[in-house]
Amino acid sequence: MTIRQVQNGVILDVKVRPGSGGFSVKLEKGEITVTTKSPPEGGKANQEIVKGLMKILRRDVRILHGLQSRHKEIFVAGASTQEVEILLGRK
Repeated sequence: MTIRQVQNGVILDVKVRPGSGGFSVKLEKGEITVTTKSPPEGGKANQEIVKGLMKILRRDVRILHGLQSRHKEIFVAGASTQEVEILLGRK
């Protein structure tokens, strides 16, 4: 499942494409794909993902799992699945 509700927010299962020319988030066919301008070196892409999602979702965001992987679990504090779907759908 791409977005799942947990006690204090939601967890997103995200596929990342680092070094792809710019930051974007796509929610298509039940999958969240994030592209970053930053390369996957020294945590730069991870920082861009967190900052970008915080700006879009207006919530605290942190990566739970996958710091060195293209597949990540990302926690969004205080959000609902419906709210995240709406905000990502607009982007």
